[in-house]
Amino acid sequence: MMEASEIKDIAKKCVIFETLDDEGFDLFLFYGEQRDFPSGATIYRTGEGADGTFCLILSGAVEIVTQTGRWIRKMGPSEIIGEIGATGPQNKRTVTVRAIEPTRLLEWDIKYIHTRWPPLLKKLKERAWKHLAQYYESTK
Repeated sequence: MMEASEIKDIAKKCVIFETLDDEGFDLFLFYGEQRDFPSGATIYRTGEGADGTFCLILSGAVEIVTQTGRWIRKMGPSEIIGEIGATGPQNKRTVTVRAIEPTRLLEWDIKYIHTRWPPLLKKLKERAWKHLAQYYESTK
C-alpha cells in the first residue's frame, strides 16, 4: 500500500484536482481504492461496462489501444484513465487499457463525486471529451 502523502503528491500533479481545497482533496483521496495490476493485465476492455469507475495512475504505466488494436498512447503516474466510460451516457469503455509494467491505480466511483464534488465532475467530463476527440482522430 502506498502512503497517503505519496498519493497526494502524485494526485496534485493532475490538473482535474485543482478545484479541490486541501480538506476536500484529502477526503476525495480517502474515497479512492488502491488496485494493483501485473504487467500485461487488461484494466479496461473496449465495450465492457464501466460501472461508473475511473482511476488515477499512482505508479507503473499503461497503454491505450483501440478496439481494432491500434496503439494510441502510453500513460503514467498522475494521469487519469476511465473517465470517458464513467461519465459517458453509454457507461461503456471506449478503449482497452493494459498495464505495460506492474501498475498501481487509485479507483473511484463517479457516484461519490456526482454528489460531493460537482466541479470535479465537470472537469472529468471536459477531460473525457478531449480524450474522445483524440481517440477518434487516431482511429481515422
